[in-house]
Amino acid sequence: MESGEAGASVFHLHGRATLDDSLVITEHDYMQLYLTDDRNRPTIDEGIQAAFSGAPLLFLGLGMEETDLLRPLRQFISNRDRTIGYTSMALLPAEKGFAARTKFTAALYMRYGVHTIFYGSGQLTYQSEPGGKNEKTYAIDWLHRVLGLTNGLRAEVDKWEDGKAGGRTPAGILSDLIKAVGTVGPDMAEELDPPDEAGGSLHRQDTSALCVLLNWPSIDADDEAALSELADHLSAPSRAAADKTDRPSPLRTCAFAPTRPSEYRLAHREESETRIEGEKYLGFYTRQLDRLMAMVLQLPGELDGEDGPANKPHCAPIRIALEGLYGSVLSDNQQSVPIPPYLFGWKTVHWTLFSIRLHSSGNTSVQSHQSDGSHPDVACLVPSEPQPAVAS
Repeated sequence: MESGEAGASVFHLHGRATLDDSLVITEHDYMQLYLTDDRNRPTIDEGIQAAFSGAPLLFLGLGMEETDLLRPLRQFISNRDRTIGYTSMALLPAEKGFAARTKFTAALYMRYGVHTIFYGSGQLTYQSEPGGKNEKTYAIDWLHRVLGLTNGLRAEVDKWEDGKAGGRTPAGILSDLIKAVGTVGPDMAEELDPPDEAGGSLHRQDTSALCVLLNWPSIDADDEAALSELADHLSAPSRAAADKTDRPSPLRTCAFAPTRPSEYRLAHREESETRIEGEKYLGFYTRQLDRLMAMVLQLPGELDGEDGPANKPHCAPIRIALEGLYGSVLSDNQQSVPIPPYLFGWKTVHWTLFSIRLHSSGNTSVQSHQSDGSHPDVACLVPSEPQPAVAS
C-alpha cells in the first residue's frame, strides 16, 4: 500500500462493450454462461463464494433487484458465521423519494447485508424572495427531483397524444409539474413529513422543489396568477440568463456531495470536503430538459382543439426526447459521484483495474488498466486492508 501499487479487481458480470465476444446479450447467452450444469459448475459456484467472502464488495451499475445475483448473495449471508466481519456496498441512483429510499436501504441490509449509498444529492444556492434577496445555500436530492420533472412532462405529453388534454392551460400544466417534482423540507434534502392528525404539515416551510431548481421564489400549486406568470416566463422564446433575478433561471444542476449536506456542514464547509460541479457532466441534459419543458407548456396554444391522433406527430418527438433524457441523466450522473474517502478505510492512490474475460472454452484472460492518479474530479480508491471486488 505504501508503494502505491495496490489495485482493485473489477468483474464485468455481463461482458464489456469493447470485447464483443464476451457480451451476454440474449437469454440463451445468459443461461449458457451462468446456469448451465456442466463440469464448470463447481468452479463457478466456488468463484461466487470467493467473490462474496474474499474481500469487501462494491456493486456498481446494478439495481440490486436481479434475482440471479441476490439469490446466491442471500444464501451466502444465511450460511456465513455472523461473528466474522463482512462488508459490501451498493452505489445506487436516488430515483425515488426519501421514504422509499430509506425502506429499500433497510430491506437490502436486512436480507443481503449490503449497505447502500444513494448518489444524486448535493447543494444549490436559492433565493427565497424576489429580486435575489435572502439567498442561501441549501441541500437537495437533485436527481430525484429532475427525474420527477421528466416523468411529469412525459405524463403531460401522454395526455395530449391520447386526446385527454382538452381545456388544459399552461398554468394547469405547471401546477401538475410542481406536484410531480414535490416539495422539500427545511433542510431542502427531503420532502415534507406526512400531515399530522389535524391535517397540518409537521414543518412550517413548504417549498416547491421545481422553484428551487429554477431559482424562483416558491409558489403554491393552486395559485393561478403566480402559475400563469411563471409559465409565461418558462415558455418564452428566449429565456433569461442564469444571473438575472427578474426571471427564472434555466434548470440548474447542483454541486454533488459524497454525503447529504446538513445545514451545519453547509455553513461550516471544510476545504477537504469533496464537491463536484454537475454542470460539467449534466449541463447539456438540463438545458435540453428546460427547452422541452417550454415546448410542453406551449402545447395548449399549438394543439388546443385537436384530437389525439392529430397530436401524435407533434408530441412523439418530445416524448422520445424525454425518454432518452431520463436514461442520460441517470448514466451521466454516475460520472459525478464523489465517493466518501473514508469507506472501508480507503485512500487515494494509483489503481489497477482487472477485466476478467470468460470464454466458452472455460478459459479466462485478464487485462489490466493503469491510472496515473491525475484525474481532477474523481478519487480512485482502494482499501487499506484486503482488496475489494467490484461488480459492474
